[in-house]
Amino acid sequence: MIGWLTAYSGGVALLVGAVTTLWGAAQWILTKAAERRKLRFDTYHSLVKDLCEGHEKGQPPRVDRQAATVFELRRFPEYYPASLRILVNLRSFWGQRLNGDPGFGSLRDEIESGVEFLDRRVSSRFYRLRYFYLL
Repeated sequence: MIGWLTAYSGGVALLVGAVTTLWGAAQWILTKAAERRKLRFDTYHSLVKDLCEGHEKGQPPRVDRQAATVFELRRFPEYYPASLRILVNLRSFWGQRLNGDPGFGSLRDEIESGVEFLDRRVSSRFYRLRYFYLL
């Protein structure tokens, strides 16, 4: 055994170095992926909070900001089913205000557009494969 180790010491050292480097690279990639998921989670929930509660404490949310927030929900495909349910519920909850006040037209239109977009995406075969079967 000692003779073999002595004869192939360069190769063994190279192999140990390569494995150590690959392990470090894999750990770095996994850490960065976890950080990215956490950042996306926090960003998504911040958007939903801004949509429902408003940006500043005690102030009602601004309609243009809410419309932009509804549009931004499209950037989070991992949350499409939740976003769709949230928009459908908000459309129902805000029904009279959205339909009765002309100042809420842009928000109403954005919610309708968002619901159509999200429904189409969640219903697609590719989305179901990607987010339900392969994760």
